Amino acid sequence: MPRGKAPGTDKLSVELLQAVQSPICVEGVISCAPYRPITLLPVLYKVFTRCILARIRGTLEEAQPIEQAGFRKGYMLPKLSRVQKAPAKVWETRYTKILQECYTDCHTVFRPFCRDVAVAVERGVLQGDPISPCLFSACLESTIRRCDWEPFGVEVNGVRLNHLRFADDIVLVTKTPEDASRMINGLHEAGKEAGLTINTTKTKVLRNSFCSLEPVLLQGVALEDVKEYVYLGRLVNMKNDLKPEIERRKRAGWAAYNSIRTVLERVSNSKLRADLFNSTVLPALCYACETWALTRKAEDELRRVQISIE
Repeated sequence: MPRGKAPGTDKLSVELLQAVQSPICVEGVISCAPYRPITLLPVLYKVFTRCILARIRGTLEEAQPIEQAGFRKGYMLPKLSRVQKAPAKVWETRYTKILQECYTDCHTVFRPFCRDVAVAVERGVLQGDPISPCLFSACLESTIRRCDWEPFGVEVNGVRLNHLRFADDIVLVTKTPEDASRMINGLHEAGKEAGLTINTTKTKVLRNSFCSLEPVLLQGVALEDVKEYVYLGRLVNMKNDLKPEIERRKRAGWAAYNSIRTVLERVSNSKLRADLFNSTVLPALCYACETWALTRKAEDELRRVQISIE
């Protein structure tokens, strides 16, 4: 079609259609869940909620336990020894009402066929909202407090540990499968009151050689037993074998290098090449290395990979 023609009511010009390249198809997709669309929030709204967050952050932080330390901003290891107490402060009514107003009559609009379709948003928090992580953590903390997990868990240096959290990624620690079943079913029941559900496809059971082989049940359904599991990007197993994780890091390092390889081939500035390597390849190669107990052999393997990539 010739260019320079005025677009119709759909506002699509010939130039725009010709500029669209062939779509990149993703093979093996059987579910749309990982490709959900996002909603862009107004900048003025985000500025407003950031101001609200600055006023209530202290109260929210005081209510969080040490199990959620990794998800909290500026929470360093020395603070873990502090005894957590119930917050003495109570939110002013106006802040609660403001937050309720922000999540009342919410809707989003998308345009599948050149026509706006409004969809009511009835659950969840807004993606990209500065206050969303804190509100979600507060909701999850309220849910877990209703679970009554005090009798469960194991003692570590005199402190009872029954779970760990990073946002909504939760690890339950128990001595027996029966206790694990009670804990996870209690979490399921408490979560329903807040509109939270457990993703059974991602919920797995890791047990050591001393544990009973009795299944862990969630709503009467046995959860899958696995030998290893990727938690927060780190492969963990009950044997504390670091070799599988080292192999994953080596592959991730090469994958990161291949993603910028064409760019590096065009860059002659050595400093810029080093900056690209340090900001792209090195984080993939050394992710979570602070938790590793490296042997000399593992160090040599990582060093050889780094030299090969450089």
